[in-house]
Amino acid sequence: MSVEAKRRRLGTVDLPDERPGGEVKALPPMGLSLLALAAVAVAAGILFGLFLAHAEPRAGWLSFLAGCVALYLLPRYLPGLRERDALRRARRQAHRLLKGVRAAAKKQRTWIGEGTKQKLEDASRTLEQALPGTDLAALEFAAKKLDELADKVLTRKSAVREYTEQIGGAVVVALFIRAFFYEAFQIPSASMVPTLLVGDHLFVNKFVYGLSIPFTDLKFFQRAPKRGDIVVFNNPADPSGDDIIKRVIGLPGDKVIVQDRHVTVCPGGTSCQPLEWHWLKKGVRLNGDGDSASDTRAGPFQKYDQFEERVGRVNHVAQETEDARQGPYWSPFSEGTWTVQPGHVFVMGDNRDDSEDSRFPLIRGGPSFGQVPLSYIKGRADIIWLSLGGPHGVRFSRTFKLLQ
Repeated sequence: MSVEAKRRRLGTVDLPDERPGGEVKALPPMGLSLLALAAVAVAAGILFGLFLAHAEPRAGWLSFLAGCVALYLLPRYLPGLRERDALRRARRQAHRLLKGVRAAAKKQRTWIGEGTKQKLEDASRTLEQALPGTDLAALEFAAKKLDELADKVLTRKSAVREYTEQIGGAVVVALFIRAFFYEAFQIPSASMVPTLLVGDHLFVNKFVYGLSIPFTDLKFFQRAPKRGDIVVFNNPADPSGDDIIKRVIGLPGDKVIVQDRHVTVCPGGTSCQPLEWHWLKKGVRLNGDGDSASDTRAGPFQKYDQFEERVGRVNHVAQETEDARQGPYWSPFSEGTWTVQPGHVFVMGDNRDDSEDSRFPLIRGGPSFGQVPLSYIKGRADIIWLSLGGPHGVRFSRTFKLLQ
Protein backbone atom coordinates (compact mmCIF):
# COMPACT_ATOMS: atom_id res chain seq x y z
CA MET A 1 0.00 0.00 0.00
CA SER A 2 1.37 3.39 -0.95
CA VAL A 3 2.09 6.13 1.58
CA GLU A 4 -0.74 8.24 0.12
CA ALA A 5 -3.21 5.34 0.49
CA LYS A 6 -2.18 4.82 4.12
CA ARG A 7 -2.69 8.49 4.82
CA ARG A 8 -6.18 8.36 3.28
CA ARG A 9 -7.04 5.27 5.35
CA LEU A 10 -5.90 6.95 8.57
CA GLY A 11 -7.87 10.11 7.77
CA THR A 12 -4.74 12.24 7.39
CA VAL A 13 -5.32 15.39 5.35
CA ASP A 14 -2.36 17.28 3.96
CA LEU A 15 -3.02 20.88 3.00
CA PRO A 16 -0.64 21.83 0.21
CA ASP A 17 1.41 24.98 0.52
CA GLU A 18 0.32 26.15 -2.89
CA ARG A 19 -3.40 26.79 -2.97
CA PRO A 20 -5.37 27.30 -6.18
CA GLY A 21 -5.66 30.93 -7.10
CA GLY A 22 -8.76 32.93 -7.89
CA GLU A 23 -8.84 36.22 -6.02
CA VAL A 24 -11.97 38.32 -6.18
CA LYS A 25 -10.82 41.82 -6.94
CA ALA A 26 -12.50 44.93 -5.62
CA LEU A 27 -14.76 46.74 -8.01
CA PRO A 28 -13.11 49.62 -9.83
CA PRO A 29 -14.56 53.14 -9.44
CA MET A 30 -16.50 52.76 -12.68
CA GLY A 31 -17.98 49.47 -11.43
CA LEU A 32 -19.01 51.06 -8.17
CA SER A 33 -20.69 53.89 -10.05
CA LEU A 34 -22.56 51.43 -12.25
CA LEU A 35 -23.59 49.46 -9.17
CA ALA A 36 -24.93 52.57 -7.43
CA LEU A 37 -26.85 53.70 -10.52
CA ALA A 38 -28.29 50.23 -11.08
CA ALA A 39 -29.35 49.92 -7.43
CA VAL A 40 -31.08 53.31 -7.55
CA ALA A 41 -32.85 52.39 -10.80
CA VAL A 42 -34.05 49.06 -9.41
CA ALA A 43 -35.30 50.62 -6.16
CA ALA A 44 -37.05 53.41 -8.08
CA GLY A 45 -38.75 50.89 -10.36
CA ILE A 46 -40.06 48.80 -7.47
CA LEU A 47 -41.27 51.78 -5.42
CA PHE A 48 -42.81 53.46 -8.45
CA GLY A 49 -44.57 50.23 -9.33
CA LEU A 50 -46.07 49.87 -5.86
CA PHE A 51 -47.19 53.50 -5.87
CA LEU A 52 -48.68 53.36 -9.35
CA ALA A 53 -50.37 49.98 -8.94
CA HIS A 54 -53.28 51.51 -7.06
CA ALA A 55 -54.11 54.10 -9.74
CA GLU A 56 -52.89 52.36 -12.92
CA PRO A 57 -52.73 48.62 -12.20
CA ARG A 58 -51.24 47.49 -15.52
CA ALA A 59 -48.45 50.08 -15.68
CA GLY A 60 -47.79 49.76 -11.96
CA TRP A 61 -47.45 46.00 -11.98
CA LEU A 62 -45.29 46.05 -15.11
CA SER A 63 -42.96 48.56 -13.44
CA PHE A 64 -42.86 46.50 -10.26
CA LEU A 65 -42.17 43.29 -12.22
CA ALA A 66 -39.39 44.97 -14.22
CA GLY A 67 -37.77 46.18 -11.00
CA CYS A 68 -37.90 42.68 -9.48
CA VAL A 69 -36.39 41.11 -12.61
CA ALA A 70 -33.61 43.72 -12.59
CA LEU A 71 -33.00 43.00 -8.89
CA TYR A 72 -32.65 39.29 -9.72
CA LEU A 73 -30.30 39.87 -12.65
CA LEU A 74 -28.20 42.64 -11.07
CA PRO A 75 -25.75 40.45 -9.08
CA ARG A 76 -25.38 38.04 -12.00
CA TYR A 77 -24.41 40.37 -14.83
CA LEU A 78 -22.87 43.50 -13.32
CA PRO A 79 -19.08 43.19 -13.75
CA GLY A 80 -17.40 41.85 -10.60
CA LEU A 81 -20.58 41.68 -8.53
CA ARG A 82 -21.25 38.00 -9.21
CA GLU A 83 -17.81 37.02 -7.90
CA ARG A 84 -18.23 39.13 -4.77
CA ASP A 85 -21.61 37.53 -4.16
CA ALA A 86 -20.06 34.06 -4.49
CA LEU A 87 -17.33 35.04 -1.99
CA ARG A 88 -19.94 36.25 0.48
CA ARG A 89 -21.84 32.96 0.22
CA ALA A 90 -18.66 30.94 0.62
CA ARG A 91 -17.78 32.86 3.80
CA ARG A 92 -21.22 32.20 5.28
CA GLN A 93 -20.90 28.49 4.53
CA ALA A 94 -17.39 28.43 6.00
CA HIS A 95 -18.60 30.05 9.22
CA ARG A 96 -21.36 27.45 9.55
CA LEU A 97 -18.89 24.64 8.85
CA LEU A 98 -16.45 25.88 11.52
CA LYS A 99 -19.21 26.21 14.07
CA GLY A 100 -20.59 22.74 13.36
CA VAL A 101 -17.22 21.00 13.36
CA ARG A 102 -16.13 22.59 16.64
CA ALA A 103 -19.46 21.80 18.31
CA ALA A 104 -19.23 18.15 17.21
CA ALA A 105 -15.57 17.89 18.26
CA LYS A 106 -16.39 19.29 21.70
CA LYS A 107 -19.14 16.70 22.25
CA GLN A 108 -16.96 13.80 21.01
CA ARG A 109 -13.67 14.92 22.58
CA THR A 110 -13.50 11.90 24.91
CA TRP A 111 -13.01 9.34 22.16
CA ILE A 112 -11.64 11.01 19.03
CA GLY A 113 -8.06 11.16 20.36
CA GLU A 114 -5.50 13.94 20.69
CA GLY A 115 -4.02 13.40 17.23
CA THR A 116 -7.39 13.68 15.53
CA LYS A 117 -8.27 16.77 17.55
CA GLN A 118 -5.00 18.38 16.45
CA LYS A 119 -5.77 17.61 12.79
CA LEU A 120 -9.20 19.18 13.13
CA GLU A 121 -7.74 22.23 14.83
CA ASP A 122 -5.10 22.66 12.13
CA ALA A 123 -7.68 22.39 9.34
CA SER A 124 -10.00 24.80 11.18
CA ARG A 125 -7.18 27.30 11.66
CA THR A 126 -6.32 27.10 7.96
CA LEU A 127 -9.94 27.85 7.06
CA GLU A 128 -10.02 30.75 9.53
CA GLN A 129 -6.92 32.23 7.91
CA ALA A 130 -8.59 32.02 4.49
CA LEU A 131 -11.81 33.72 5.64
CA PRO A 132 -10.68 37.39 5.62
CA GLY A 133 -8.99 37.12 2.23
CA THR A 134 -10.45 37.57 -1.24
CA ASP A 135 -9.14 34.28 -2.69
CA LEU A 136 -12.37 32.41 -3.33
CA ALA A 137 -10.68 29.22 -4.57
CA ALA A 138 -8.42 29.03 -1.51
CA LEU A 139 -11.39 29.51 0.79
CA GLU A 140 -13.38 26.77 -0.94
CA PHE A 141 -10.34 24.47 -0.91
CA ALA A 142 -9.77 24.91 2.85
CA ALA A 143 -13.49 24.40 3.56
CA LYS A 144 -13.55 21.23 1.45
CA LYS A 145 -10.55 19.77 3.28
CA LEU A 146 -12.06 20.49 6.71
CA ASP A 147 -15.37 19.01 5.62
CA GLU A 148 -13.71 15.82 4.32
CA LEU A 149 -11.69 15.40 7.51
CA ALA A 150 -14.75 15.94 9.70
CA ASP A 151 -16.69 13.32 7.72
CA LYS A 152 -13.95 10.76 8.45
CA VAL A 153 -13.37 11.33 12.15
CA LEU A 154 -16.63 12.84 13.51
CA THR A 155 -20.24 11.77 13.75
CA ARG A 156 -22.20 14.76 12.50
CA LYS A 157 -25.88 15.48 12.07
CA SER A 158 -27.36 14.53 8.73
CA ALA A 159 -28.69 17.27 6.47
CA VAL A 160 -32.25 16.00 7.06
CA ARG A 161 -31.81 16.30 10.83
CA GLU A 162 -30.33 19.78 10.56
CA TYR A 163 -33.21 21.01 8.39
CA THR A 164 -35.75 19.32 10.68
CA GLU A 165 -34.26 21.02 13.74
CA GLN A 166 -34.23 24.41 12.01
CA ILE A 167 -37.84 24.09 10.84
CA GLY A 168 -38.92 22.77 14.24
CA GLY A 169 -37.21 25.68 15.98
CA ALA A 170 -38.90 28.19 13.68
CA VAL A 171 -42.31 26.57 14.33
CA VAL A 172 -41.75 26.68 18.11
CA VAL A 173 -40.79 30.38 17.95
CA ALA A 174 -43.84 31.16 15.77
CA LEU A 175 -46.18 29.32 18.17
CA PHE A 176 -44.62 31.11 21.15
CA ILE A 177 -45.11 34.52 19.51
CA ARG A 178 -48.69 33.60 18.57
CA ALA A 179 -49.51 32.36 22.06
CA PHE A 180 -48.11 35.29 24.04
CA PHE A 181 -47.47 38.31 21.80
CA TYR A 182 -49.14 38.68 18.39
CA GLU A 183 -51.76 36.78 16.45
CA ALA A 184 -53.08 37.28 12.93
CA PHE A 185 -56.78 37.94 12.42
CA GLN A 186 -58.91 38.32 9.29
CA ILE A 187 -62.01 40.51 9.01
CA PRO A 188 -64.92 38.30 7.86
CA SER A 189 -67.83 40.78 8.00
CA ALA A 190 -68.74 44.43 7.45
CA SER A 191 -69.61 45.29 11.07
CA MET A 192 -66.53 47.54 11.48
CA VAL A 193 -66.76 49.39 8.14
CA PRO A 194 -65.38 51.98 7.38
CA THR A 195 -62.55 51.39 9.88
CA LEU A 196 -62.08 47.76 8.82
CA LEU A 197 -63.11 46.28 5.48
CA VAL A 198 -63.88 42.69 4.62
CA GLY A 199 -60.55 41.06 3.66
CA ASP A 200 -58.36 43.13 6.00
CA HIS A 201 -55.69 41.06 7.75
CA LEU A 202 -54.61 42.36 11.16
CA PHE A 203 -52.00 41.80 13.82
CA VAL A 204 -53.58 41.57 17.27
CA ASN A 205 -51.48 42.62 20.27
CA LYS A 206 -52.10 39.86 22.86
CA PHE A 207 -49.93 41.05 25.75
CA VAL A 208 -51.26 44.63 25.99
CA TYR A 209 -54.07 43.47 28.35
CA GLY A 210 -52.00 40.92 30.27
CA LEU A 211 -50.20 37.62 29.79
CA SER A 212 -52.59 34.79 28.84
CA ILE A 213 -51.70 31.15 29.46
CA PRO A 214 -52.63 29.04 26.41
CA PHE A 215 -55.44 26.47 26.81
CA THR A 216 -56.48 28.00 30.15
CA ASP A 217 -58.51 30.97 31.39
CA LEU A 218 -55.54 32.23 33.43
CA LYS A 219 -54.24 35.71 32.71
CA PHE A 220 -51.47 37.44 34.66
CA PHE A 221 -50.96 41.21 34.95
CA GLN A 222 -54.46 41.68 33.55
CA ARG A 223 -55.40 45.20 32.47
CA ALA A 224 -58.73 46.48 31.24
CA PRO A 225 -58.95 47.95 27.72
CA LYS A 226 -59.50 51.66 27.21
CA ARG A 227 -62.53 53.30 25.67
CA GLY A 228 -62.02 53.42 21.92
CA ASP A 229 -59.78 50.33 21.69
CA ILE A 230 -60.55 47.86 18.90
CA VAL A 231 -60.55 44.45 20.58
CA VAL A 232 -60.72 40.84 19.42
CA PHE A 233 -62.54 38.45 21.77
CA ASN A 234 -64.07 35.00 22.05
CA ASN A 235 -67.78 34.93 21.35
CA PRO A 236 -69.56 34.94 24.76
CA ALA A 237 -72.57 33.20 23.17
CA ASP A 238 -70.35 30.45 21.70
CA PRO A 239 -66.78 30.43 23.15
CA SER A 240 -65.71 27.66 20.75
CA GLY A 241 -66.92 29.64 17.73
CA ASP A 242 -65.22 32.31 15.64
CA ASP A 243 -63.56 35.31 17.26
CA ILE A 244 -65.27 38.71 17.02
CA ILE A 245 -63.85 42.22 16.64
CA LYS A 246 -65.55 45.42 17.89
CA ARG A 247 -64.74 48.79 19.47
CA VAL A 248 -64.91 49.29 23.25
CA ILE A 249 -67.48 51.97 24.16
CA GLY A 250 -68.13 51.41 27.88
CA LEU A 251 -66.03 50.06 30.77
CA PRO A 252 -67.25 48.29 33.96
CA GLY A 253 -69.70 50.51 35.85
CA ASP A 254 -70.33 52.89 32.92
CA LYS A 255 -73.79 53.75 31.68
CA VAL A 256 -74.17 53.70 27.88
CA ILE A 257 -77.10 55.47 26.22
CA VAL A 258 -77.94 55.19 22.51
CA GLN A 259 -80.56 57.71 21.46
CA ASP A 260 -81.35 59.08 18.02
CA ARG A 261 -78.64 56.74 16.75
CA HIS A 262 -75.83 58.45 18.68
CA VAL A 263 -74.01 57.47 21.85
CA THR A 264 -73.69 58.96 25.31
CA VAL A 265 -71.30 57.47 27.89
CA CYS A 266 -71.61 58.08 31.64
CA PRO A 267 -68.26 57.05 33.25
CA GLY A 268 -69.02 55.27 36.49
CA GLY A 269 -72.73 55.83 35.86
CA THR A 270 -72.57 59.61 36.47
CA SER A 271 -71.67 62.83 34.63
CA CYS A 272 -73.13 61.79 31.31
CA GLN A 273 -71.58 63.37 28.22
CA PRO A 274 -72.60 62.66 24.61
CA LEU A 275 -69.67 61.51 22.50
CA GLU A 276 -68.31 64.34 20.36
CA TRP A 277 -69.14 63.85 16.71
CA HIS A 278 -69.66 65.71 13.44
CA TRP A 279 -70.75 64.73 9.95
CA LEU A 280 -68.10 63.93 7.34
CA LYS A 281 -69.96 62.63 4.28
CA LYS A 282 -73.54 61.77 3.48
CA GLY A 283 -74.84 59.40 0.85
CA VAL A 284 -71.57 57.41 0.53
CA ARG A 285 -72.23 54.36 -1.68
CA LEU A 286 -70.52 51.21 -0.37
CA ASN A 287 -70.83 47.54 -1.26
CA GLY A 288 -71.02 44.64 1.19
CA ASP A 289 -67.23 44.53 1.68
CA GLY A 290 -66.99 48.25 2.44
CA ASP A 291 -65.50 49.26 -0.93
CA SER A 292 -66.68 52.56 -2.39
CA ALA A 293 -68.61 52.73 -5.65
CA SER A 294 -65.86 55.05 -6.94
CA ASP A 295 -63.31 52.23 -6.48
CA THR A 296 -65.20 49.19 -7.69
CA ARG A 297 -68.22 48.14 -9.72
CA ALA A 298 -68.83 45.05 -7.58
CA GLY A 299 -72.25 45.87 -6.10
CA PRO A 300 -74.90 45.94 -4.87
CA PHE A 301 -74.36 49.28 -3.13
CA GLN A 302 -76.07 50.97 -0.22
CA LYS A 303 -75.92 54.60 0.92
CA TYR A 304 -74.38 55.49 4.27
CA ASP A 305 -73.87 58.71 6.23
CA GLN A 306 -70.37 58.84 7.76
CA PHE A 307 -69.36 60.85 10.84
CA GLU A 308 -66.29 61.29 13.01
CA GLU A 309 -66.71 60.32 16.64
CA ARG A 310 -64.46 60.65 19.68
CA VAL A 311 -64.44 57.70 22.11
CA GLY A 312 -62.05 58.26 25.01
CA ARG A 313 -58.87 59.55 23.36
CA VAL A 314 -59.63 57.99 19.98
CA ASN A 315 -61.10 59.85 17.00
CA HIS A 316 -62.55 57.41 14.49
CA VAL A 317 -65.00 57.30 11.60
CA ALA A 318 -68.33 55.49 12.00
CA GLN A 319 -71.35 55.26 9.73
CA GLU A 320 -75.07 54.60 9.69
CA THR A 321 -77.59 53.92 6.94
CA GLU A 322 -79.67 56.81 5.63
CA ASP A 323 -82.72 55.10 7.10
CA ALA A 324 -82.10 53.14 10.29
CA ARG A 325 -84.71 50.56 9.31
CA GLN A 326 -82.60 49.61 6.28
CA GLY A 327 -79.89 48.16 8.52
CA PRO A 328 -79.94 44.34 8.76
CA TYR A 329 -79.63 44.46 12.56
CA TRP A 330 -82.13 47.20 13.24
CA SER A 331 -84.55 46.31 16.07
CA PRO A 332 -86.08 47.92 19.16
CA PHE A 333 -82.89 46.84 20.98
CA SER A 334 -80.75 49.14 18.79
CA GLU A 335 -81.40 52.06 21.14
CA GLY A 336 -81.77 52.26 24.90
CA THR A 337 -79.77 52.51 28.13
CA TRP A 338 -77.34 49.89 29.45
CA THR A 339 -75.23 49.67 32.61
CA VAL A 340 -71.96 47.82 32.04
CA GLN A 341 -71.61 44.87 34.42
CA PRO A 342 -68.52 44.42 36.64
CA GLY A 343 -65.76 42.56 34.79
CA HIS A 344 -67.33 43.31 31.38
CA VAL A 345 -67.05 45.86 28.57
CA PHE A 346 -69.70 47.27 26.24
CA VAL A 347 -68.68 47.04 22.57
CA MET A 348 -70.17 48.32 19.32
CA GLY A 349 -69.32 48.08 15.64
CA ASP A 350 -68.40 51.21 13.68
CA ASN A 351 -71.00 50.21 11.07
CA ARG A 352 -73.78 51.02 13.54
CA ASP A 353 -76.76 49.68 11.58
CA ASP A 354 -74.94 46.54 10.40
CA SER A 355 -73.42 45.31 13.67
CA GLU A 356 -74.52 42.64 16.13
CA ASP A 357 -72.96 43.92 19.37
CA SER A 358 -73.51 44.62 23.09
CA ARG A 359 -76.77 46.45 22.38
CA PHE A 360 -78.42 43.07 21.86
CA PRO A 361 -79.00 40.63 24.77
CA LEU A 362 -76.98 37.43 25.17
CA ILE A 363 -78.51 34.37 23.51
CA ARG A 364 -76.54 31.19 24.25
CA GLY A 365 -75.56 29.53 21.00
CA GLY A 366 -77.27 32.33 19.08
CA PRO A 367 -76.05 35.38 17.18
CA SER A 368 -76.33 37.87 20.10
CA PHE A 369 -73.52 37.94 22.66
CA GLY A 370 -74.35 40.90 24.95
CA GLN A 371 -71.60 42.45 27.05
CA VAL A 372 -68.10 40.94 26.83
CA PRO A 373 -66.32 39.49 29.89
CA LEU A 374 -62.77 40.84 30.29
CA SER A 375 -61.44 37.28 30.40
CA TYR A 376 -62.76 36.67 26.87
CA ILE A 377 -60.71 39.49 25.33
CA LYS A 378 -57.73 38.15 23.37
CA GLY A 379 -56.03 41.40 22.44
CA ARG A 380 -56.08 44.79 20.70
CA ALA A 381 -56.03 45.17 16.93
CA ASP A 382 -53.01 47.36 16.14
CA ILE A 383 -52.20 47.25 12.44
CA ILE A 384 -53.51 46.12 9.05
CA TRP A 385 -50.61 44.24 7.45
CA LEU A 386 -52.52 43.16 4.32
CA SER A 387 -55.88 43.99 2.75
CA LEU A 388 -57.32 41.66 0.12
CA GLY A 389 -60.26 42.89 -1.93
CA GLY A 390 -61.28 45.82 -4.05
CA PRO A 391 -61.09 46.03 -7.84
CA HIS A 392 -57.43 44.97 -8.04
CA GLY A 393 -57.45 42.16 -5.49
CA VAL A 394 -55.16 44.01 -3.05
CA ARG A 395 -55.88 47.35 -1.35
CA PHE A 396 -52.34 48.76 -1.30
CA SER A 397 -53.41 52.00 0.37
CA ARG A 398 -54.45 50.04 3.48
CA THR A 399 -51.29 47.94 3.81
CA PHE A 400 -49.41 48.54 7.10
CA LYS A 401 -52.08 50.96 8.26
CA LEU A 402 -52.14 51.69 12.00
CA LEU A 403 -55.56 51.40 13.61
CA GLN A 404 -57.28 53.79 15.97
